[in-house]
Amino acid sequence: MGKGGNGNLIPYNELTEEQQRDLTVAGGKASVEAKRKRKALKETLEILLSKPYKDGKIDDIEEIKSIADLKGTNITTDQIIMVSMVNKAMKGDQRAIEYITNVIGENPIQKLQIDAKLETKRIEIVWERPPNSESSNAGDPQ
Repeated sequence: MGKGGNGNLIPYNELTEEQQRDLTVAGGKASVEAKRKRKALKETLEILLSKPYKDGKIDDIEEIKSIADLKGTNITTDQIIMVSMVNKAMKGDQRAIEYITNVIGENPIQKLQIDAKLETKRIEIVWERPPNSESSNAGDPQ
């Protein structure tokens, strides 16, 4: 589409109520369909990630003593991905390090944001006092 291809568009607020309703219904249906597809993709991915790399009994990842001992073992696809990410992180791959810290809930940036929000809430709680409370908290800053 070239420049100026928007000339045939009508602003939403200039549509009739029926046209607005039709667009809203169509958007709602499209949203439901998109959510259904995302859910199906997520379920498929979860199934694939739980599958073993090769036929046979899956080795217990907790019994493997080191990453070097993983060679020749039969682990699940998601475990293989995690091992790959650990290997990349050990080689200094920053994105792999960030991924791992996010997965284990140790993202320092998110922690700082959460801590800052909590600290702000604590300050609000400490400093917000009802009127005429000076006598019960003598010596506390206002």
